[in-house]
Amino acid sequence: MEFETHWQRHTVRTKAYGIKLIDHPEAGRLALSYELTRFPQDPEVSLLVYTAAPGSREEAALRLLGKE
Repeated sequence: MEFETHWQRHTVRTKAYGIKLIDHPEAGRLALSYELTRFPQDPEVSLLVYTAAPGSREEAALRLLGKE
């Protein structure tokens, strides 16, 4: 019930950035930074971008996965 009350008041906010841990079956666990952008012109449109730190194991894994 507490969640419903907050939701109706629109006090619930989306976390727009952070680190997401993804367990990929071939690449293993990847720690990727993410950022969510919302567009004021259309609140139903958003862009979610994941990135890997330059030179990291995650970057190398994403490059290999992109070649498949």
